[in-house]
Amino acid sequence: MRLPPHHLKELVRCKSSELRALSGRFKGKVWAKKYQCLVYGIDRCVVDVYSKRMHRRQLPGLLRDRDLARRDLLKLQELLERQRQGLRRIKPLTVRSVKRRVEKALAREHMDSLFQVDITKGELAPVLKFVEPEQAMKHIEDYVLGRTLLVTNRVDWAPEQIVLASRIQSRNENLFRDLKDPAGPSMVPLRHRRDRTLRAHALVVVVGLMLAKVVQRRVKKAGVEAGSLASVLGPLKEVERARVQYGPDAPPALRALALSTWVPSARDPRQTELLRALNLLERPELGTTLETHLSPKRRGNRKKTAA
Repeated sequence: MRLPPHHLKELVRCKSSELRALSGRFKGKVWAKKYQCLVYGIDRCVVDVYSKRMHRRQLPGLLRDRDLARRDLLKLQELLERQRQGLRRIKPLTVRSVKRRVEKALAREHMDSLFQVDITKGELAPVLKFVEPEQAMKHIEDYVLGRTLLVTNRVDWAPEQIVLASRIQSRNENLFRDLKDPAGPSMVPLRHRRDRTLRAHALVVVVGLMLAKVVQRRVKKAGVEAGSLASVLGPLKEVERARVQYGPDAPPALRALALSTWVPSARDPRQTELLRALNLLERPELGTTLETHLSPKRRGNRKKTAA
């Protein structure tokens, strides 16, 4: 399992650059170091993992939060300056209210360590000063960004095995996420109250998820991008069957021909790519419905007129 770093304060962690590079499929991507220490009073194996990809993904969010916090602090300084000049007509800010606003501005993760704030009492308004230590940002990049603590009782496992097991566990979490995605075989919304109906619903959804995963795997095997189930099932859902219908006054031969004939498909490039990967490109029954929806009046007369 993963463990928050503040739950192991006694663990002395090294810089990301000092971790050992893993081999195999993680070569050049993941670095790790293995420890043996007490976790909640039990002797466990702890692996400190650093991922370069995670570091790159977390850095933009950290910089964005830092800019937002700096903007809020500067705005608060401007309000205090207006209060000192007598230009602020509403309720004056006190040291207590300024502290509350500062806490709100620094509520985002890691912001309290990136900014050192000093609030003192002034004559007409409190005085707010803040600085951004350069070593604070460097410390976060060296010890926080891209880092994960993994805890296991597999003391004899190599770090590569432990990291691989955690990656497999994340796949299981993605499966639960797919079960809640309305774009695929989803468990929601649940409109049942009896236990047996819930079990039947869950069985159908799990079987549907297994079939959808088979489709996704075949698409990937064909060399087509399929990062998620939604990217595969979404375009395929829009490929629907369509027939030509004639009224009762049409010749029987024409109506029989319409029953055995499908409307030619007008597919976009993504749908064509997916159908080719699944060997369904030449299936004529995979057509598309009309682009414009029929009005209620025309929908009621659809059986009497040619469509």
